Order: sequence, then C-alpha cells, then structure tokens
Amino acid sequence: MLINKIFGTVGARLLSAILSFTVLIVSTHSFGADGYGVITMIILSIMFIGMFNDLMGGGALVYLIPRNKLSELLSISYTWSFFTALAGSIIAYFFDKELVGPYALHVFFLAVLHNWFTINQKVLLGKERIGIFNILIVIQLFILLSSLFLFVNLMPGNDPILYIYALYFSYGLAFLISFSFVFGYLKSENNKILIRKEVVKRVISLGFYTQIANLTQFFNYRLTYYFIQTFWISSGGSAAPLGVYGSTNKIVEGNWLVSKSLSLVQYSVLANREGEDYAQNLTLSFLKLSFFVTFLITLVLVILPGTFYEWLFGGQEFQKIPQLILLLSPGILAVSLNNSISHYFAGKGLQRINAIGSLLGFSGTVIAGLLLVPVWGLTGAAITSSIAHVLGTGFMIYIFIRKTQIKTSDFCLKRTDLNLVKKILANRKNKNS
Repeated sequence: MLINKIFGTVGARLLSAILSFTVLIVSTHSFGADGYGVITMIILSIMFIGMFNDLMGGGALVYLIPRNKLSELLSISYTWSFFTALAGSIIAYFFDKELVGPYALHVFFLAVLHNWFTINQKVLLGKERIGIFNILIVIQLFILLSSLFLFVNLMPGNDPILYIYALYFSYGLAFLISFSFVFGYLKSENNKILIRKEVVKRVISLGFYTQIANLTQFFNYRLTYYFIQTFWISSGGSAAPLGVYGSTNKIVEGNWLVSKSLSLVQYSVLANREGEDYAQNLTLSFLKLSFFVTFLITLVLVILPGTFYEWLFGGQEFQKIPQLILLLSPGILAVSLNNSISHYFAGKGLQRINAIGSLLGFSGTVIAGLLLVPVWGLTGAAITSSIAHVLGTGFMIYIFIRKTQIKTSDFCLKRTDLNLVKKILANRKNKNS
C-alpha cells in the first residue's frame, strides 16, 4: 500500500508538472511577457495569502482530523481562510496598486476558493485518501489548462483577466469536487457545529512553527519577484521582466521534480528502517544521484539557444532564459542536495536544522537582493537566488558532515550508489506486484 501511495504521488507530480508547463506556454503565447508578468504577481499574491491560511488550515489539520470532529475543524479553517483572504487582498491592493491593485477583488475571491480547496485536500490526507488527493491536483490543473485554452481562443484580446476567469473555473470546480468527498465524512457526524476554544488553540499551536518555516522558505523562492517589481518596473511600465523571470523559475521548478521524487522515496525508506549507518549511506546515495541527474538536466537547459525559448514562449524577451538558468544553476544544484539532506534531518527529528538553513537562506535573499537587484535587475535576482540556496544548503551540508563524520570524497558518485538505489526501487516494485 505504501509504495502505491509513493509512486502514485510521483506520477501525479510528473503529470502536474507537464500540465503546469503547458499552461505556461499557452499563457506566454496568449498574453506575452508583460501580461504573464501581471499574472505571476496575481498568483504570487494568492499563494502568499495561502501561506497564512495554512496557519489554521494546513498540515496541522492532517494530524488533528483523526482526533477531532471534522465539522469543528472545517468551521475554524474555513472561517480563518475567509478573513486571511480579505486581509491579504487589501494588503495586496495597497502594496501593489500598479499590477495587482486592479485585480484585488478577484484576488480575494480566488484566494478564498484556493484556500478552501487546499483545506479539503488536507482533510483527505488526514483520512488517508492519498489517491483522491493526487487526482484532485491533476484535475485542478487540467481544468485550468482547458478553460484557459477555451477563453483565449473564444474571447478577443490578451487581457490577463482571461487567465483569472480560468482560475475561477479551476479553483471553483476543484473545490466543489473535493467537497463532495469531504461531505461524505460530515454526514456521518452530529450536525451540531461547536467551536471550542481549546481546539482553536491546538490548531494554532501545531500550525504556527511549521508555517514560520514554510513562510521563510516561501520568501527564499519568491522575494526576488518583489525586488524586481520595486526596482525595475516603473509606474505604468511593462511587467515583462517579471514574466521572463517567472517563466525561468517555472522551468527550474520542473527540473527539481526528479530530486523531489527521489527524496520522497528516500524518506519513505528511512521512515521504515532503523540504523544510523544505513540512513547515512542511503541519504548519500540518493543525494549524489539527485545532484547528478539535476546537473545533466540543467546543462541541457543552459545549452539550448535563446532562440529556442523565444520560439517556445512566443517572444524575444525570453531569449534571456539560458543566461538566467546559468546564473541560477548553483542554487538549482544546491536545492537538489537540500531535498535529500532535509529529509534526513526530518527523519531524525531535527527540523530545527532545516529551519535554521531556511533562515540563513532568507537572510541571503534580503541582503543580496537589496544590493544586487537594483543594479543588475534580472541578473542580480538570479544571483541572489543562488546565493540564498547555496548559503542555506551549505550550512546543512556542514552539519550533516559534522554529525555523520563522513569524508569529502564520499560525495563522489560511485557504482555502489547506483546499485543501492536500483536495489531499493526493485524491492519496492516487487512488493507492489
């Protein structure tokens, strides 16, 4: 059963990455770099609101659902998400009147739908409906792609509002479909809704520290967007730099699919096996393979000519993507290492080390971003991202080496590493058959 969940999740991630990348291509061709820059900031606002929503509607729900009445938890989470969306959209309006301001009301409604959808997903995770959870992710992206394709072909113009309409369809239908599964659990409960103070406190206490770490990591990935907007987009100016940078990061995030999938398998094995030596050897093997595969993919992405990206995304502005990926490559490779090491520390109950690494990366983002982005624009943003990821991952590698007493030479990829990974995957396949 466990391996079905693992490979089901990996398959869902792969399909989701393909759908997401297709949405990107349709968007850049339909709206151009300028329009996609506006869309990027709208989505960023929704995701930012979602981070605060997860304080009372995130991972803590997965733990609490088996231990509390679902109706009570949903009442707390739905109510909290409504007010976070309201506050977040007001902040977005005043903070970014130029790009997001005209769409602030849409940001509010979309954030509510997105938050409620993610809450329903957490409920399904808490009920161990992993398959449904994975299917819903794919469904949401498929609806987004289908409705976007329909709107851009049937309605004239290239206003980003067409993308917003597609988001309404995808978030709205995904929420309704997910709620149809959640409703089945609600029917089996007493319909009387009672919100107890102790349950609210429990939700907050479980969600607070996790979300502080997640929020820090969110800024590590996204704060450079705000620097670009602040220092390089004048009042009434084109949002094309954000469109180019956002497209580049979409490609980069797709590159991390392999390392994230490998680290997921690694974590599942560590969770079911004991022994420090085995944990170290397994982590090293997955870490080295992840780095090697990520390096090869990054090399291909850098070698591809700028004209290819111009053709792929439909604009001359996108010719800069190979240079940006080259500058981002140290950070890309650092994250491929981080995915394995962070799972090792999480499996040992040392989340504090992961949190410190995120905070170091965040510090690098702030300092380097303020120094480099005003001077070098997209180039400075890419360098800033690499500095942040290398700084955080470097700290975690240092702690990993100090705790495990391994040698620097152990980081070289060997045939034994490939054999170990191959053996683990073969064993998983046999158990599944």
